[in-house]
Amino acid sequence: MNRSLERLYNRVQNVFQRGRHISANDIGDVQLVQVRLGDGELADGVENLQAYGLTSNAHEGAEHLTVFRGGSRDSPLVILVGDRRYRLHPLKTGDVALYSSGENYVIMRASGDIEIHTPKNLVMSADGDISVNAGGKIDIASGGDTTIVTGGKLYLN
Repeated sequence: MNRSLERLYNRVQNVFQRGRHISANDIGDVQLVQVRLGDGELADGVENLQAYGLTSNAHEGAEHLTVFRGGSRDSPLVILVGDRRYRLHPLKTGDVALYSSGENYVIMRASGDIEIHTPKNLVMSADGDISVNAGGKIDIASGGDTTIVTGGKLYLN
């Protein structure tokens, strides 16, 4: 292989690198992470590109995929962080889920059902009204007391 082609081949191979998440600075508009690349190299202050409307702060040891523009180690960008230790599984074909390491999850089923689970407290808050509309019945089951607090009238039919 000629020298120019070999250099090009090496740069293309160096565009993507897997590694492990170490820590994150999640204070500013952009999350900056410290990662250990697959070859043992430590990269600090690397931008973690996150999808619009979704953000997370991964645990140490999570896996990442870093891309290097033009294969140059001078411009790393983390484009994906995952953690198989906490991945929610198995999902059915077409299901989509949001989850955390604390056993919290929301599953949007391909069937149209939505499941929300937490082993702790579920808090819903709104500065305006909250409406619940059901085409079928609504069941409320409580293992403890049920309290309804209202600043106005309570109507039950």
